[in-house]
Amino acid sequence: MTYSTNDPDAPSPFPVIASHVCRFWRSVALGSPSLWTIITFPKRLQYKRPTIWLERSKSLPIDITVNVFSETHVSTVLDIIMPHVTRWRKLKVAVDQNVLMDMVLTRLAQCTGAPLLEILILRYFKYNRGSTQSSLVPFHGNAPRLSYVILTFVSISWSSPFLHDLVKLELVGRKKDTRPSWVDLSRISPGTGQHSFGTQMNDRCHNIF
Repeated sequence: MTYSTNDPDAPSPFPVIASHVCRFWRSVALGSPSLWTIITFPKRLQYKRPTIWLERSKSLPIDITVNVFSETHVSTVLDIIMPHVTRWRKLKVAVDQNVLMDMVLTRLAQCTGAPLLEILILRYFKYNRGSTQSSLVPFHGNAPRLSYVILTFVSISWSSPFLHDLVKLELVGRKKDTRPSWVDLSRISPGTGQHSFGTQMNDRCHNIF
């Protein structure tokens, strides 16, 4: 069983509660890395708890959720999580500025690989200001387990090898020129995957394959 970090003002999650019951429970909780593998960086500039959870998860695969709304915040969070890229199982990043998503994509492109990554979700929420576009290739194209990708108003290099053979690709964006071509789609998921497009944030995406 796994639990996530929460907003510091919210009730403490079970692993934290368990680790404060008594010495025995604390020993058990701290000795159970699987309790600490779902890690959330909240909107507020709070880094202590997520950093502790990263340490306590030891070498296990981790699921990371990041909500960033300032350049200082995104830079600090990326500095914290990048050393653990080989353990990422799921990465979800939400930003509200183009420059922040550019920073995220630049750092992801500097990674030599994400061997355990299965799910990648990148969301840019200020959709009324257009989409982010980048020719950068995250993870140098090396994410062999990646099967599920969601991009909200984010456009990347569709020819990137890390997008090949996906099980599901979900795109949300207003501009057709930021979407992959049919040739790209056939390469991304040749005959077996699901692709869906949406034109508004509240649209219901519909499968086209």
